Amino acid sequence: MTPDDTSPLHPAFGGLDADAPTRRSRRRTEFSADEPELMPEQKPRRRRRWLWWTLGIVGALILLAAALAVAGLRLADSAVDVRDNLTAAKKVVATIPQLAREQNVEGLDAAATEIRSHTAAALTATDDPLWSFVERVPVVGQNLAAVRKTTAAADILVEQAMPTAVQLLQSVDLDHLAVVDGRIDLEPYKAALPLIPALREAVSSAQRQVSDINRADLIPQVDEAIGELLDVLDQAAPALDTAEHLLPVGLDVLGQAGQRKYLLVFQNTAEVRALGGNPASLALLTVDNGTIALPEQSDSFELAYEQGVASRLPLPEEMLDFYESDFVPYMQNYTRTPDYPTAAMMLADIWQQSTGDVVDGVISVDPTALGYLLSAVGSVTLADGVEMNAENAATVLLKDAYDRYGDLPGTFLDGYFAAAASSVFDKLSSGSGKPEDLLAALTRGVDDHRILLWMARENEQAMAAELGADGRFVPDNSQTAQVGVFVNDAGYSKLEYYLSQSIDVTADTCATGDGPATISTTLTLTSAVPVSGLSAYTLNGRGPRLGVSRETMILDVAFFAPPGADSITVDPAEGDFGLDRSGVEQGRSARSIAIGLEPGQTRSFTFTSTLPRATVGAAGAPATVDVRHTPLVGETPISIHKATCAG
Repeated sequence: MTPDDTSPLHPAFGGLDADAPTRRSRRRTEFSADEPELMPEQKPRRRRRWLWWTLGIVGALILLAAALAVAGLRLADSAVDVRDNLTAAKKVVATIPQLAREQNVEGLDAAATEIRSHTAAALTATDDPLWSFVERVPVVGQNLAAVRKTTAAADILVEQAMPTAVQLLQSVDLDHLAVVDGRIDLEPYKAALPLIPALREAVSSAQRQVSDINRADLIPQVDEAIGELLDVLDQAAPALDTAEHLLPVGLDVLGQAGQRKYLLVFQNTAEVRALGGNPASLALLTVDNGTIALPEQSDSFELAYEQGVASRLPLPEEMLDFYESDFVPYMQNYTRTPDYPTAAMMLADIWQQSTGDVVDGVISVDPTALGYLLSAVGSVTLADGVEMNAENAATVLLKDAYDRYGDLPGTFLDGYFAAAASSVFDKLSSGSGKPEDLLAALTRGVDDHRILLWMARENEQAMAAELGADGRFVPDNSQTAQVGVFVNDAGYSKLEYYLSQSIDVTADTCATGDGPATISTTLTLTSAVPVSGLSAYTLNGRGPRLGVSRETMILDVAFFAPPGADSITVDPAEGDFGLDRSGVEQGRSARSIAIGLEPGQTRSFTFTSTLPRATVGAAGAPATVDVRHTPLVGETPISIHKATCAG
């Protein structure tokens, strides 16, 4: 091999003489002619190839790192854009309700334009091939996909839902719920009806965008950022469905198509009944196109004794066997049944016999619920000068009234209660208080089963059930295994102002297990009756005949098993007076024991029901466990302990 003309070894470049032996040629002559000749430059070329491969890989890694850094910065910038735009949109959205209440059309248009610009910018930031590529990366991708889908949902809400929502807010807000001069304005709600379907469809479309997001896969920062919108969508869709089918029914209930008549019942929980108390005071409530009036009142003495009317509602013998013989003849006892529709229909029937009025529904309220309402509208001053407020309503009506007027005829006290209820009604119809506070008070009353509704029309009764105000047991055990434990005064007293209770339930409703499903319910009762100082009207009238003091509470403790129960056992096995009973009501087996509860005494009673496991739950899933009970003057602590199911 000789140097070419451009080689630095060429003599022209001061290199070696062409004829001079090189080190390589000298080395070659030292080997035997039989030894294999090493190919020139074989090892140096291999070294250079390894060197170039190494440099190439390092260079590629450097370029990849640089590309990833650029991509990461670009992706980070996009994420920041999304965050900033959605945050800005959220701040503007918060101004919408106030602008709508002020009827500020110009402000609403400006806000809508600004919100649209922010959500559109956020959506554009996620519409990037890089964003889509990184969504395929485990963990990181799930979070980016969730952000993109939520941004798309937000854009749908702004473009499709917000115009309708603004229109709805302009016509309807909480202020329209107020009763002003005895009237609720129904027109805004009538105007809202045709707007709801479009709003519901927009929300459903947005919800479809996020339906496959699994929040358990998201890192906390992302879940916190998008969680609020996901929660709103989860709540808004069913709320709009409910509004769409309940609002027309509600307008009918408020007399949009003509006058409605409702029987208003005030339950006296000082004389306890399964549903609350003795329905001593009644009033007729009329509603005509939103105008509310209370034209007529009556009491149990007038209806049951002076007129001698009794309910004609046909009742099964197996139900009648469960109650004392004075259940049907005297309306004060109609709330002994825990089934509010039955009690309401019995009361509606005697009202019709007495007055000729056929009512469209029966509404029940107790003194504790009146206190809830007073918390929203403020105190009232009664005819005797007593100020009744949220804190003392139950005490004024259930204790103080008997301390002051217990020696007067019962008709005086019935009139006193009626006048107190009328004072609260006048306060409510005057427009006092904030509508949202009144709505919260009504909701609390329904949740505590202190406000109950029965409607004569089937679709309106379905509304009462959906609101949880129908006062009924669940129909079967497929979702909830529900028991009931109730207390009825059997001594004709007003002592139960001093009664408190707690309930403890232990249940094994697993789909599989040894033996039948079991539910044990323990009711603990405590009497705080003072041993002296009570009026004769407050004390029981039956004690001397049963061999106990007049300060002793005489109570029927009643238990209702879930449908399909095989048996009910009671501990103690018997009551104190030989008045124990059994029967069937609403498809449920029932047991009742009559007991005495002396002043200062605490007693517990346990009812255990068994039922086939196959009848509890659905598709192998265990049913939840619930308990209905009598709403006493105070709150009732409830503990439910469920067995841990296999699998």
